Amino acid sequence: MNLYWILALPSYIVLSTLKTWLCYLAVEWLEKNKAGFNKLQRAGAYTFAAYAVGVDFVYNQTTGNLLFAFKHANTLLFTSRLDAVLAGTSAWRKKVAGWICTRLLDNHTASGHAHCRWPNG
Repeated sequence: MNLYWILALPSYIVLSTLKTWLCYLAVEWLEKNKAGFNKLQRAGAYTFAAYAVGVDFVYNQTTGNLLFAFKHANTLLFTSRLDAVLAGTSAWRKKVAGWICTRLLDNHTASGHAHCRWPNG
């Protein structure tokens, strides 16, 4: 394996994770503040939300497969994969999914509720 791939893969994972998380934060901000939007702003928000869903889909199919070793690869969006992993039996995957949910997603929801569906809770 050449040096390019050794550096490129971790860089891709970090940058794609950052991009997807920033899209998530932006959509949650839009959700929280949508009451004050006029029609043009609302149209822009919906357009960005559609873009963010596309980013989430691509992230889930690429980086999501790498992070969870192709487990639950039949899910369309990353949150669905996290929910499936949290309900599963793999201890290391649950730790990774739990960290992502608690540190990156659950603290930033517009509704104030957990973004991930935790089993038994």
